[in-house]
Amino acid sequence: MSQRPGTRRLEDMFGALRRARRAGLAVFVAAGDPDDARSLAILKALPDAGADVIELGVPTALAPLDGPDIRTAYRRALSVGTTVDGACRLVEAFRAGDGTTPLVVVSYAAALRFHGPAVFFDRARSIGIDAVLIPDADAAPDLRHAARRHGVPVIPLLPAGASPESLGPQLDGARGFVYQASVAGTTGAARPDVAAAVGAVLRLRRHTGLPVALGFGIAGPEQVAAYGQIADLVVVGSAVVRRIESSLDSDGGGDRLAAEVGDFVATLSAALGRRY
Repeated sequence: MSQRPGTRRLEDMFGALRRARRAGLAVFVAAGDPDDARSLAILKALPDAGADVIELGVPTALAPLDGPDIRTAYRRALSVGTTVDGACRLVEAFRAGDGTTPLVVVSYAAALRFHGPAVFFDRARSIGIDAVLIPDADAAPDLRHAARRHGVPVIPLLPAGASPESLGPQLDGARGFVYQASVAGTTGAARPDVAAAVGAVLRLRRHTGLPVALGFGIAGPEQVAAYGQIADLVVVGSAVVRRIESSLDSDGGGDRLAAEVGDFVATLSAALGRRY
């Protein structure tokens, strides 16, 4: 499957969303959760279910910005030996059948440093990773520089309550999109406040022309519909990971688990109607 360089997939996707006058849906899952085979089946099911962007998390034992659901998913993935290399192999297997869906790898700095930044970012370009989101990127300027040297966009993650002016280094040279956390604290910890989210997005738009993604605590169709009127991309992670966990006991195989997760994602995607 041929790959498009740089942020072309993201640009094409956001262009299509603008023409359709609707926001997109980004779905987060942990690489290797609950194992490689079922993780790949879930990845393959997401685009047909309505995911416009896939965020693939690299498992780590230390995930300070993630809530209990994602940390539990990471523990399941770590228990079967998933590493940065394993996440890359999942991307390669996914890209063998899908060359159009944007895919963003989410990884804390320590995992990338352990793997080797130059090795990872060089591989990322070649296997079709469209961008990388490093939750602790503010403490990892070396990784941002390494990514730029290899032509891999790093998506800025802006904490709730932080002024865009204070985050100049992250916004400077940003490509792809900007991720605005809708609540303070960890992922999935609290329900966002619509008024606060509107204010954050409006302030951010004064400092960047890039599309704005909104996530943290967005869990169901009603919330997706509301925040789809504000942001260009609505991110759902903890709720999807909870659906994976709740389906494990009844899972008869990768296809069944993927179908159950896909059904849930389809309800989220269906909530994203045309903007007013």
